[in-house]
Parts: sequence; C-alpha cells; structure tokens
Amino acid sequence: MVSNWHLLPLNNVFVKVHSDPAGLQLSQVVTQRKSFGPNTFPSSPKHSVLKLFFSQFFSPLIFILIVAAILVAFIGEKADSVVIFIILTFNAIIGTYQEGKAEATLDSLKHFSTTTAIVIREGNEQTISDEEIVVGDLIIIREGEKVPADARIITANVCFVDESSLTGESAPVYKEVSIGELSATTPLSEQHTMLFRGTYITRGNATAVVVSTGKDTVIGKIALQVSAIDTNVPLKGKIQRLSKQIMFAVAGFSVFFLVLSTLRGYELTESIYTIITLCVSLIPEGLPIILTLVLASSVYRMSKRNALVKKLAAVEALGQASVIAVDKTGTITLNELTVEKVYTADGNLFTVTGQGYENTGNILQDENPIHADTTSPLYLLSQIAKVCTQSKVSYSKEEKRWHVIGEPTEAALLIFGNKYPDTKPQMSIIQSDPFDYKKKYSAHLAHYKDTYLRVHIGAPEVVLGHCILPSRQMTQIQQQIQTLTSVGLRVVAIGALQSTHKMQTTDTGDLEFLGLVAMRDSIHPEARDAVLVAKQAGIKVCMITGDHEATALSIAKEVGIYTDGNSTLTGKDIEQLSPTDLQKRLRSTTVTVFARVTPEHKLKIIAALRANGETVAMTGDGVNDAASLVAADLGIAMGKHGTEVAKEAADIVLLDDNFKSITAAIREGRSLYLSIKNVILYLLSTSVGEAMTIAGALLLGFPTPLLPVQILWLNFVTDGFLDVALSMEPKEKGVLGHSFARFNKYVIDRTMVLRMVLVGFTMSIGSLFVYSRFVDSDPAKALTLALTTMAAFQWFNAWNCRSATKSLTELDFFGNKPLLRATILIVLLHILALHTGFMQRVLHTTPLSLLEWCMCIGIASTIILIEEIRKAFARTNPTL
Repeated sequence: MVSNWHLLPLNNVFVKVHSDPAGLQLSQVVTQRKSFGPNTFPSSPKHSVLKLFFSQFFSPLIFILIVAAILVAFIGEKADSVVIFIILTFNAIIGTYQEGKAEATLDSLKHFSTTTAIVIREGNEQTISDEEIVVGDLIIIREGEKVPADARIITANVCFVDESSLTGESAPVYKEVSIGELSATTPLSEQHTMLFRGTYITRGNATAVVVSTGKDTVIGKIALQVSAIDTNVPLKGKIQRLSKQIMFAVAGFSVFFLVLSTLRGYELTESIYTIITLCVSLIPEGLPIILTLVLASSVYRMSKRNALVKKLAAVEALGQASVIAVDKTGTITLNELTVEKVYTADGNLFTVTGQGYENTGNILQDENPIHADTTSPLYLLSQIAKVCTQSKVSYSKEEKRWHVIGEPTEAALLIFGNKYPDTKPQMSIIQSDPFDYKKKYSAHLAHYKDTYLRVHIGAPEVVLGHCILPSRQMTQIQQQIQTLTSVGLRVVAIGALQSTHKMQTTDTGDLEFLGLVAMRDSIHPEARDAVLVAKQAGIKVCMITGDHEATALSIAKEVGIYTDGNSTLTGKDIEQLSPTDLQKRLRSTTVTVFARVTPEHKLKIIAALRANGETVAMTGDGVNDAASLVAADLGIAMGKHGTEVAKEAADIVLLDDNFKSITAAIREGRSLYLSIKNVILYLLSTSVGEAMTIAGALLLGFPTPLLPVQILWLNFVTDGFLDVALSMEPKEKGVLGHSFARFNKYVIDRTMVLRMVLVGFTMSIGSLFVYSRFVDSDPAKALTLALTTMAAFQWFNAWNCRSATKSLTELDFFGNKPLLRATILIVLLHILALHTGFMQRVLHTTPLSLLEWCMCIGIASTIILIEEIRKAFARTNPTL
C-alpha cells in the first residue's frame, strides 16, 4: 500500500483505493473486505484452560520429577509414582487458576468494544459497525466522535483532533484539506490532511476516504510490532536460571552416586532407587506452587488497590525496578487544561487554583481570594471566558472522569470564568466564529452593558497586533508572556472593542488589550508524592514524552523529576546517537527528561537503559506507548484513560489511573522479594539437608534413610504449609530505602549458600544419628525416626528463616500468626501420618513412642542454636 497518503492529490487517492466521491458500491465492499480483512487490529490470543494447564509442566524441574515418577513405577513402587503425579497435577491446577483469573479480569476491562461509524455507500449515508469499514469507504466524523480508520480528509469544517493517545501531544491538531508544505518526511503529528484510527474529533467535523484498516493502520502496525517483542519480567528469568542450575546439580550428583554405588556393589535397582530419591530430594518441587501462591497473594493485595496484575511475577519485577520511565500525558498529567495565571491590562497578576475541569477553586491576588467587582478588568475577562466559548464539560460517574465536547482551551476558559465570585451576568453572545488555524484566533460578538463588544481570543502575537498599545505597555506585556511561557504555560491573549454600534466578527484592528490567560495540562494530584517516594526508594524517575521540551521540562520540575544537575534529550538528539553512544550518554549523565520523542525513540531509550543493566518499568496509556510497554522489563498501563493496545501490552493495569498505586506496588514488590528470598532459602536448605542425608547414608553404607514418597511428603506438606505462612511475614521497615538490596543475577547470594550448607549439614548429622541407631535392628523404625527428625528440623528452620539477622528473641512470637497456625497444623498432620493405617502404608512409617518423639524434637532443636550463633556474627559481618 501507499505510505505517503498525506501527500497525494485527492483524485489520486480515490484512484488508489478504487473509490469515488459517491462512495463504494456494495459489490466493491465485499471485494475490499476480502483483500484487506476486517477493520480490527491484532490482539494477544486467549489461552484455553487446557493450554494454561499443560503449560504449568514446562519446567526443567517438573520434567525431572515426571521422569522420576516413571522410573519409580518401572521398578515396582507404583504407589510412590501415583503420589508424585497427584502432587504435580495439584500444582498445575493452582497455576492454571491464577493465570486464568488474571486473563479473565483483563477481558472485563475492554471498553473499546465495537462502536458505530457513518459511511457513504452508493451515494447514501449508512450507520455501520466500525469493524465493517473497508478501504475506499467515505466516512463522516463529527465533533466528539472517534475516528474508525486511517483516512485522507476530503472536507474539513474547523476540524480539531485529539491525537494524544497516538502522538503523546496534548494539544488538539488542526486538520485541513490543503497539502501545503507537507513532505515525505513530515512526522505523523504534523500530517494535517490525515485522520488516524483511535483519535477523537474535539471540534468541527470532516469527511474522509479510508486508506487503511485493521493491521495496516498506524495503530495496527504498532500492535503487530508489540506482538513481536518478547520480554520476560526479571523474576521469571532468574527462576529459569535457578532451575537450570538445580537440573545440572541433579545430573552431576546422579552420575557421581551411580558410580559410587556401583563401586560399592549395590544392585542396579537399588542404585536407581537411591538416585531417584536423591533427585527428588534435590529438586524443590514445591517451588513452582509456592511461588505461585506467594505471588498470587501479592496480586490479591494489589487488586485491593485497583491494580490488575496480568503476570504473577510482575509485582516482584516492580520491586526490582531501578528506573521508572513515565509518560507525561495521562500519567503525570490529567490531559485536562487548567488556567493557572491571569494577567490583566492594569498590570495585575492573578493565580487561579483548582484542578482540571472541576469548578472548584478560587482566583487569588497576593494569596487572598478576590471579591466580586463588576468594574474590574478581571470581571470582564471572566465574562468573556464564560460566554465566548462553545465547548462543554461533563462528568461521567461511570468512568469517573471529565469529558470535553469541543476545544480543550475553550473548556479551560469556561471553567476559569465559572470561578469568578457569583455576580449577575451582564454579557450574552450574538455570534461566534470558531478558532481559525491560519488566523490563529477566534472572533466573537456579544451584548455587554447595553453595548456591543467585539472580542478576539488567540495567539498573543496575533491578538496584540490587533490592539492599539503604547510601546512601553507592549514591552511589559511581552515580558510577561515570556515569563509565563518559560515555566511551560500555554498563553492566550484577549482583546476587545466596545461600541454602541453593531460590528462584524470579521473586522480586525483597533482593539483594547484586556489580558493574558495562561494554562497548562493539570498535574495528577498524586504525581509529586509518587515521584518523591520512588526517589527515596533509590529508583531513578525519568519522563518520556512527545511534547515540546520547554513544556516537558516545566512539568518535570514541578513534580520533582527534573532537579538541578539533571539534563534533557530530544528526539533529534537521540536520532544522532548510535545505540552505543546513547548507552554511554545515559551512563555518564543524569538524563531525566526525553522530549519530542517518537515510539521508535522510546524503544531506543528502553533498550539503552536495559543494556546498561537497569531494570526498567515503563508507564503509559496511549497507542504510542504500547511497544515500549512491552520492551520494558515491566509495562504499566492506565486502565481508565488507557487505550486497548496499551492495556494489552502491559504487565500491570492501574484500574483507577492512580499514580500512587505504582509506589504501593514498589513497596509490595520489595516485600515480596524478601518473602521470595526467605522461601527459596527455606526450600533449598531443606533440599540440601535431605540430599546430604541420603549422600551420607550411601557413604556410610546404609540403605537410603528417606524414600521418594517421604521426601514428597516433607516437600509438599511440611514445606508447603510453612512456606506459604513464611511468605506472610509482616513487611520489614525500610524496604523503600536506598539500602534495599535487589536480586543478583542468580537469585542466590553468598550468604544464602552459606546458610544452606550450614543448615543442611546440621540436618543430615541429626537425621543420620537417629537413623543409625535402628537401621540394623528395626529398618521401619529407622525410616520413621529419620523422617520425623528431618520434619522437626524443618519446623524449627522455618522460624529461623523469618529474619536473616534478627534473633528469635527479638521477633514478635505472634507477629506471624499464619506461621504459628501452620506449625501446629503440620505437627498434627505428621502425628496422623505416623499413627493411621492408610498413611503408614503410603509413607512406610510406624508409630513412635513419646520418648522417641522427644529424641527427634530435641535433636532437631539444635538448628536454632546453630542459626542463632550465625546471626550473632552476621549482625557485625553482613556477609555471614
């Protein structure tokens, strides 16, 4: 298809799309739909329940367990094999439920369901579903309506379009038919002869001929680009590396013990059974299900804060973030213009309070509210602002947001006028000529105090040119304009001529300067606090926007993103830098504002940050943000204002668009990190203890002291309950401090390895001691004693893992009530396992006497003493 539709003469456009000014014939519609498909763009495919279920088994650890279960059945232990498969199935069911729940919730968010559009076919207007639009259709779009496809404008009547979701620029774009100075290199945001799917008409109306539908539209191409990007959240990659390390360890130990058992003269079947037992002990088969449950609990807590987490590991990923790249429009700002300053002809400067399009707020002078005065220049300005506007503002309770029908600048003026203290209206409109893109002002005629008033509202340089002003006053006004624009405010000037005779709106000149009105896109109330919290947490915050540098810089300063010593980069700067040079630039300077950037620039920035070793979280709501949301380590989309493409691309969707939810997620993610660290430490130290026990028995010439089914009992029942309870340890203070230590590449650090070896060695010594006393005289009793001692070791070890440095005496015993309840529960379950016939047959156990119970628990309690000694040293030496 043609790429430069904005440049072609209209007659050539009609030829290219096989259409004409009367619209398509019905036969042509069928042909075009077959050629180009429906007017829909790609979305991520839904996963069936079966696909989600079977995907839970695609893990190296699970593969090994499946092979182990098959081998156990092959050598005759069918009951053990069945138990392994039952536990693996249970794990898969839980994972399927959690992922399916997140996917179903996302489906409920799809507000962009099929809408209707007006087309001209065979010379007649028809209302059809926008999915039925085809290339060549003539469409009619009116004020407040969404553009259903990419189209070339045929006619335009004072047409302004909100393209912020596509380009990131908040100011509406004027559209016209004339090609003018357009060229092949004209950026998307300046192609005034084109309408793009997903944008909105804010004023006027237009007719256009459709040139692209579905995947060929600008939005569709971005959706395809998004689907081609594959980025895992950090935790997933780290767990995959950990799984591979465990798999290699299992393989290495298996080969070693096969050789050792062969040299010692063990039968092949016995050797295989011992190796299978070793494999089951080394593999923390509970890890997938425990991580799923731990992550799911965090997802549940985030849902209470109106944050939908699409991927379970995404919450932890935000806790690991070192950079948050925020989009300006819709994320930092509300995309609602607010009047902030008013300068009147008598030299007074007023401050206007309030946010967005709410009528709340005051007009202040020297920090004091003004009083009504119908003779003041400010009163006249407020009357003009209320009367000489055609925009309307309404609030949607369902969407909890303001909607503007018309031009946002006029809406801001209307709200400013409403904030003037109540007075009797003295002005009414006679005629209005809307803002003219070429003239750069709007003209109005009104009745005012029994006279006529001709008003011009528009660009300061134009309106001032219509005014008669002394040079000194002109200089003062221009200085004031420069002051206001330097802080990122958008300034409009108002001039008027009062006369007893009726005038024409087309007249120019001889106006009296009335004042300047300065406005800006409203800042999210939560933005400043959210940025501050992120910075206090040691996270760099940068703004990436398509807006002008001065505007972006002003807003970045206001919310605290840009401070002294920081620097900025524009899209032109980025184009001139190679990927390597950009990486160096971002390493050597503190760039916190990226302005006038395109979606391609955003991808380049994200890639450079990640190449520098940063974990990047990206926020956004527009179509232009989608690709970077996927490319970042973590994408965060706005649920209310966000486009469908952005929400599909994101890992987390903020349902209430509350920026504070991001800092809440950071806190949740970091707490989750500590929980995962404790969980992994507990699980792997248990596995190491079991493996050392089996290895020690083999070296001592004993039969295996722990059977595969017994290890599964320990790993899924004992560890399962304790791990979940351990993950509910109250949040530690200081997780949002600079000193927070993130995961290293391999999840497990030096201190964790030391603790695993120390704990594992203690477990093996104690378990082998009780096992050796009965292995010759009563093998069943020996197996039961070894199992019980190992279980008791794990009970005490869970309490040790509540903190890496704090003594148990420093921790509140009732601070983690789930852990207390879980400990009581698993002790009772272990008693049942030893004293009920069915469980005795499954686990190969026999009852123990009270004295034997005391012996097992007494030996196992030594692990507390060992860890307390280590913690005492760790408090002075953090590497221990």
